[in-house]
Amino acid sequence: MLLLAALGWQGCARYISALYNYAAENTIAANDSAQVITVATFNAGILYGYIMGRKYFEPTPYSDKRLKLIPYYLRAFNIDVIGFQEVYRIQDKEYLIEALKDLYPYAQYYTKENDFGVGLHNGELFLSKLPILESTFSLFHRNVISEKALADKGLLSIVVPFNGKRIAITNVHTTVGGGIFDTEADRTNRIRNKQLLQALNATAALNADIRIILGDFNAGPTVSAVNHQLMLDNNYLDTYTEIYQEEGECITWNPMNKLNYNGYFPSSPPQRIDNIFIDKDAKPFFRVLEANVMLRDEVLDAGGLRVPLSDHYGYFCRIRID
Repeated sequence: MLLLAALGWQGCARYISALYNYAAENTIAANDSAQVITVATFNAGILYGYIMGRKYFEPTPYSDKRLKLIPYYLRAFNIDVIGFQEVYRIQDKEYLIEALKDLYPYAQYYTKENDFGVGLHNGELFLSKLPILESTFSLFHRNVISEKALADKGLLSIVVPFNGKRIAITNVHTTVGGGIFDTEADRTNRIRNKQLLQALNATAALNADIRIILGDFNAGPTVSAVNHQLMLDNNYLDTYTEIYQEEGECITWNPMNKLNYNGYFPSSPPQRIDNIFIDKDAKPFFRVLEANVMLRDEVLDAGGLRVPLSDHYGYFCRIRID
């Protein structure tokens, strides 16, 4: 059941909030009086554009086939709230919402009312076992012109209740350079920092006891480290390093992923760029119990080639809330 279609203005474009609540139906809802919540982020790489009903580009191949498998494999993980990136088309968001509504009765995304037939909306989507109490969306104030022209990249935030606390979660997908600048160029890093500062400010403005920022940061401790450091300098902790002292095997983007063999970044090193950060101010209320990658198995047979669900791997963490 679609509960809300609220209109708001972002620049000269009008955006629609789509909030779903299937809780009254036969669903498996999270127990918000429990003490452990599992949060995840996954860049699904479902990115392809249409003009006049015809596909004109697809950076990561087999989008249609990969999309259909996501619900089946996601069910193997006990995730309470998951933030997706790169699910750009409304039809694809609606497919995931419908296919998983028994497990995730709440869903939230925003999209532009008119897309001029290009087919790319905002790529972010939340699925949640917990009620979504409020949400906000805003475009990035700063971005490279190519990304501005192709998609509505910005910040999607929600607030959910858990164990007597209000948890704010912001979903980000920062610039990769837009094909104009190198992903680690100084200009790209500066734009990315401005996007992260916008995310920090937007999350701070929400009425919440615990604040989380997750997503595809296109930056990590070993690549565009200045952007990763910005999060740490602003009092957010890296959930992975709360558990592990060294980087180890937690790679979320790997050039050896077969979906990246012929991609745009063949010379990029393996990296941990999909992450979950938590505001340290809430430290008395939480403890990170587990952090790891997910959805990295090669599960799709694509013409004799076994590939995973995306060019990125997912990342999750289990958090105890007291």
